[in-house]
Amino acid sequence: MKKLVLILMGALLFAQLGIAQKVISGKVTEAADGYGIPGVNVVERNSTANGTLTDFDGKYSITVNEGATLVFSFLGMETQSIVVGSQTTIDVAMKLATQDIEEVVVTALNIKRDKKTLTYNVQDMNSEEIVRSKQDNVINALQGNISGVQITTTGGAPGASSEIILRGATSVDGNNQPLFVVDGVPISNASVNGTTNRAADINPDDIASISVLKGAAASALYGIEAANGAIIITTKKGKEGKVQVSVNSSITASQVGYLQDMQDVYTTGTGGIYNSKTFSSWGPVFRRSDPRYNNLEEFFQTGFASRLGTNITGGSERLTFFLSASNLEDKGMVPNTSYGKTSISLKSGAKISDRLSANASVNIIKTDNTYGIVGTSGGWLNSVYKWPRWDNMKEYQNTDGSERDIWIPTSGDMSTVPDNPWWTAYHNERYDVVSRNIESINLHYDVIKGLGFDYTIGRDFYSQHYKAVKE
Repeated sequence: MKKLVLILMGALLFAQLGIAQKVISGKVTEAADGYGIPGVNVVERNSTANGTLTDFDGKYSITVNEGATLVFSFLGMETQSIVVGSQTTIDVAMKLATQDIEEVVVTALNIKRDKKTLTYNVQDMNSEEIVRSKQDNVINALQGNISGVQITTTGGAPGASSEIILRGATSVDGNNQPLFVVDGVPISNASVNGTTNRAADINPDDIASISVLKGAAASALYGIEAANGAIIITTKKGKEGKVQVSVNSSITASQVGYLQDMQDVYTTGTGGIYNSKTFSSWGPVFRRSDPRYNNLEEFFQTGFASRLGTNITGGSERLTFFLSASNLEDKGMVPNTSYGKTSISLKSGAKISDRLSANASVNIIKTDNTYGIVGTSGGWLNSVYKWPRWDNMKEYQNTDGSERDIWIPTSGDMSTVPDNPWWTAYHNERYDVVSRNIESINLHYDVIKGLGFDYTIGRDFYSQHYKAVKE
């Protein structure tokens, strides 16, 4: 009798368990178009073992207890939770997960504004994009990242000058460059006699963001000096918390990308006739005993640039600081060309009271640039191409140290004879040394919520020593 009772109770319990569990099936679609979504996670809440994925058509099947909660999740879609009742089919239409991202840009007077609220055109770059560009000249970093700008570089030598035009040429013989503003202080971007443009003095690692203002808005905000547009640079500042140290370094090698092949069949002359007083190389055919030098490949070398930078940041709720230092040494592909830049920057912020705050910054920069004065059009490349193959261009000096000339013009005027490129690189040099200080102090006072006063005072001072030597 007892055995019969136990058997009946077990059968009853088994029947109850069978009723409690059920198979739920259905289809998961996208609410916008009704198409099935494959790979959607369908899991029972509070159960890591019970779950499945939708198939290629968005269909699924899962066994759960009645009263359980099914969670449907997929990347980029809003997660949904549905309690299992008496139904055996549950279809789900998932909606895209949207997130509003506010884009903030810095406009005039170092004021941050929501980009969507502006009534004029502003484009910007953040620090990650600037560093990723791998450019030491901040103007070159804008190339390909800001639309509608015209950037021209004078050459590929280290420290080569670059210019930028935002609104097209507005003056025939005047200045078409935009105004540069760093932390609310206008700075110089001058380039004297082809020397490095002064915006290149700014260390790219110190920049937090760049905002480019075009059109009449720049003039309205900064006056006539910004008639050609304005480039607003905001540098990094200290962060509250523990002291953080960052170090970065890079080594870059550069080579001439492509050199034209030079013919080595005909020597100096024209029409098959030898003439030592011409630059043309269509004279008679080289004899087997005649030397032929590869002056082109001998002249251009592999350039190396090494860069080392570090920054330290930290502070408390009341006081923060940001200290950075960097050093760049760039040896060019042309002999005896180099560019060096050392920069030290300190920026501190203080919360004097609940309403009054102050920020101060100082940037000390030293640069030096060495390069030869190329007198002919076409630069170095044209000068090397003209040199005859039968002469070793690298032997550019006589025994007394003077320049070895291979051409004697018909007029006898030696000033018309082009210099040997090697001689130009080492004896027709120009040196450009710059010492620069950029300093600023900013005070901000909150009168009431939404209303405050800003006062900024700054100075951009630099001395440039330029010397050209032509022997």
